[in-house]
Amino acid sequence: MKAKDKIVLLGIFLLFSSKNLKSYSNQIQENNSIIDVSTGSGMEAGKNQIKINNGTINVSGDRTVGMKANNFSSGIPALVENKNIITVIAGAGTIGIQASGVGSTGINSGTIIHTGDGKNTSNAMHAQNGGSIQNIGAIEVSGLNVSAMAIDKIETTLSNKGSISVNNKAKGIKLTNGASAMNEGIINVKDGTALSVETKSNGTNSGDIYVSGNNSTGISITGGSSGENTGNIYVNAGQYTSGIKVDGSESTGINSGTIIHTGDGENTSNAMLAQNGGSIQNIGAIEVSGL
Repeated sequence: MKAKDKIVLLGIFLLFSSKNLKSYSNQIQENNSIIDVSTGSGMEAGKNQIKINNGTINVSGDRTVGMKANNFSSGIPALVENKNIITVIAGAGTIGIQASGVGSTGINSGTIIHTGDGKNTSNAMHAQNGGSIQNIGAIEVSGLNVSAMAIDKIETTLSNKGSISVNNKAKGIKLTNGASAMNEGIINVKDGTALSVETKSNGTNSGDIYVSGNNSTGISITGGSSGENTGNIYVNAGQYTSGIKVDGSESTGINSGTIIHTGDGENTSNAMLAQNGGSIQNIGAIEVSGL
């Protein structure tokens, strides 16, 4: 059975005979089994609808979405929440949870495991056109051009109060085109970037960021953006590892929290680094050790 066939609402009140999904008069629908989706979306909430995953959603293929909240920019609420597991084997534009339009919300209180293909852009969670995404669970991402949470433009919102694990050149949180957000959770980077603030965006870390691995960065600030650490960044450095890295003119980085940076005794690394006209400022505390 295709995923779309499993989740069609037929009226104000209808109880499906399927064991996988439940439908109620208040437009709440739940998945309690397994959905495999390789095209389209696994579960989609429209206007005044709530879709909840208590089972497993396996996502693959280009531009496929595991769970989508889409109210077509009407402002009418639409909500999806993953309470269990979403696994993503990504192609181009593949997304675990997406929120599109003002009033649309995507929540992860379970686990998303997202593996990129090493070349194409994909996201474990993504919001656009004024949508909102929230992580209070766990997200694991791996692969170049992959982000755990990504938002675009000013009116779109993001909240991380859960945990994010970043591997294999991925990004934890990506902000673009004037977006603004704060990390209040935990981001653990073994190879990649925890918070990437791009194209005139603004990002803040008030949580805890753990950084290790060659070329890894706690907060990366580019494209005339601004970023600040008000929380904690812990760096166990390899080659060219940075707590905060600012690149390009009009890009600024501030530490008003704490950075504890331990070098490996061999390779160059920095608690804070500015290059190509970027600016850094410390009004907090930095502890460094190592050759």
